[in-house]
Amino acid sequence: MDFVHDACVFDSCFVTFMRAGRLFHPRSLNNVGWGKGERGRYVYYSPQLRNPYRFAGTNRRMMRLRRVRRELYASGGFDEAAEKRKIIEGLRTFGDTAAYVPVVYATIWTTYGGDVARYVDDLFERSAMTNRRRMMRVTRWPRKRRMQRDMGFQLSLSKQLYMAWEAMGRPPQLIGHFVIPNKWKK
Repeated sequence: MDFVHDACVFDSCFVTFMRAGRLFHPRSLNNVGWGKGERGRYVYYSPQLRNPYRFAGTNRRMMRLRRVRRELYASGGFDEAAEKRKIIEGLRTFGDTAAYVPVVYATIWTTYGGDVARYVDDLFERSAMTNRRRMMRVTRWPRKRRMQRDMGFQLSLSKQLYMAWEAMGRPPQLIGHFVIPNKWKK
């Protein structure tokens, strides 16, 4: 089982989080909110985001993020317990066999003492992708920091960094930045 290359529920929101995060200027993080736009529709409003193209991009990406989550849970094919088991098994197997692991393993070993099941339980409990109320909060009042602190986003980001490291031919100078040595290997 290859945890890094297998898709999980959190990978579906990664691209949207990354694109939406680029739209927010650090000064505008506290001023983003809802306002009436042209045609009477509610749109995201910020005094610092004066460019209408960035305005429209923000709305499209936030709507896309909501649509991704709605389609995931409305399909009826999503089983949270099965997804948890799959992620737990993937993390354990990959951690036992790989010489270098994604950065998320540092969190698992330092914060959770190596207990993968407890990490995955917290991941599903705290991530916006698995909670309707948090997802609505992220899409209505997007904050770059809120997106960065999301455990699901962090998991997807560490997988993406690992795949980028592999695509570059596993350069040794990026060890410690993109990946970490697996000193917990059994």
